[in-house]
Amino acid sequence: MTNKLPDPISTRSSGGVVSSPLDKIEAKRREPCDFEHWGKMATWTLPQAHGLCFGIAPIEANHDQHGKLINLMAKSKQPYQQEMFKVWSLIQNAYDSYTLHDTVKPIKFIQWADIHGVSIPEELRNSVEDIEQKRQETHEKIHQKTETSGKKLLHTTERETLLKIIAGLAIAAYRYDPKKGKNEAIKEIQEDLSKLGVSMSDDTIRKKIQEGIELIPQNMED
Repeated sequence: MTNKLPDPISTRSSGGVVSSPLDKIEAKRREPCDFEHWGKMATWTLPQAHGLCFGIAPIEANHDQHGKLINLMAKSKQPYQQEMFKVWSLIQNAYDSYTLHDTVKPIKFIQWADIHGVSIPEELRNSVEDIEQKRQETHEKIHQKTETSGKKLLHTTERETLLKIIAGLAIAAYRYDPKKGKNEAIKEIQEDLSKLGVSMSDDTIRKKIQEGIELIPQNMED
């Protein structure tokens, strides 16, 4: 389905006054459509999306009113009006089957149009895809920032947990006494680590135990 428009065929009266609802379509077809503007929209109504398929700035945003206007094209002899009627029939069918809803994201409508062979003006497509790409990039940056913050928080929590375990084992298993300046427990821990092939200075062991003790909420004087 190409939905290419032929040159406008005037249906105006000799006095230049719009003589029927369909003349609104003719009037809009003669106006330039700001595709860049419409491509930046967060959502389109289905009547807006339908008009934009044909490079026409939307006439009616109301679904029922637009449907009545398009239905006037059913018996039209003008090719572009017949094509507009056919495309609206597809949109209406998708709406009735809950594939499309009252409002739709531009990128979602374009994806639907591609599947159903409905042409989209290239300038409009480029505008929508450009905005969608920027949105995705922004979303990814926010996600990465949140994920990084979460990892930092998790890293801090894990570190504090390990320090508490070290302090708890030092006190419970090696009888480490936080109130004493010198503890035989430090030497015992150092020797046991050495037996496991882990070389560590007594200052490092003492420092980590003390860090863990400071994180334990209980009263160490009891």
